[in-house]
Amino acid sequence: MISHASNGEVSHITKNYTDYKIVGLMIDPARHYIKVETMKRVIDAMEWNKFNVLHIHFTDASSFPLIIDDYPLLSEKVGRKKKSF
Repeated sequence: MISHASNGEVSHITKNYTDYKIVGLMIDPARHYIKVETMKRVIDAMEWNKFNVLHIHFTDASSFPLIIDDYPLLSEKVGRKKKSF
């Protein structure tokens, strides 16, 4: 944003972007219950402050079998330990 003085000269320039490629927040509903309404307010606040990454810690389990049809190998290969016995 550029502000002009009464004589037409530029008085100051305010940049409306961040110097960082990633500006994010991590929330942990796996350990601390967070109401849905609170989550929505957090996401809105992230937008207002130009955050671009939201990391949600859904579970404390070592393997979270999230199945996404577009990425079948994600649930088949990632996050699962081979049995060692």
